[in-house]
Parts: sequence; structure tokens; C-alpha cells
Amino acid sequence: MESIAQGRIPLELVEHYGTKQLDVELNRHASAYQPPKAEPTAAPSFAGTGRVLGGFGGSSSSSSSAVSSSSAPAAAASVAGRALVVDASLPTDRVSVRLISGARHVLEVNPDAHTVGDLRAHVVTLSPSGSSFALLDVDRMELTDDALTLREVDVVGTMVLQV
Repeated sequence: MESIAQGRIPLELVEHYGTKQLDVELNRHASAYQPPKAEPTAAPSFAGTGRVLGGFGGSSSSSSSAVSSSSAPAAAASVAGRALVVDASLPTDRVSVRLISGARHVLEVNPDAHTVGDLRAHVVTLSPSGSSFALLDVDRMELTDDALTLREVDVVGTMVLQV
């Protein structure tokens, strides 16, 4: 402050800025410095749960039975809570199912014996809510014909989405 009062540049500024031209402005205040008051916080900055990118969180689990889900309330009533058993004497493969909740289930199925309706019925057993849903393949095409086998709709070895 003494350097500025004498019309000289303070040594700290010369060391930092060198010979560059700079303007220094001083303001006199009648009162002593008071730090700004802290603003009251309305809510904590984060109080939620973590989510994974492209999903809704959840855990993954495996199941050794075939899966089924329903896309309409009437279909849900006819297939609700039915899990299929895998026949070990028939060829088996896996289908991954991503539920609305974000949970992922890898299911062992008989691709030539289990149908979209079987898959839909099993998804009903995995879903926490009783609301209607649709099943989509990896190309985002809705699986609507419950009579087709999983091999016929080409979902063997891929992921099916519940929406």
C-alpha cells in the first residue's frame, strides 16, 4: 500500500507482470471488510443414487430357465408368472434380457422350443411391477408374435429389451 501511495508499482506486481502496462484501482471504504454471508442451502447438492450410462442401474443375475414377457395387459394376464424349464436333451443357448429397472438377466433357453410368449411370461416373473410392457430385439423391433420361436425371431445370443 505504501508503494501505491508513493506512486510506485508494488514489487509483487513487478515480479508477476514485469514491464506490462496495468491499471491499479484503489477504493476506500468507511467500514471494515466483512466477508459475504453464506447463502442458505435449500437442498443437498446430491442425494440420489448412482446410475449406469444407458441404463437404470440394477444388478445382473443368471437364470437357468427360459424367459417370457407380455406386451399387453390381456397377454400379461394369460402368461403371468410362468417360468419355463430348459430341456437338456434339446439344443440350448442364451438370451440376455434387460428389464425396465435396468437389471440384466442372462437366460438359458431352448431356441427351437421356447417361444416369444414363453420369454414374455418369464419376464413377467422378473418384473417388479404388474404393468404392461413390450419386448424389443437389438434392432428395436417389437416382438409381437408370441407363437414364434426364439430362433425364428433371431434373438438367440443377443439382448432383448423390456420397455
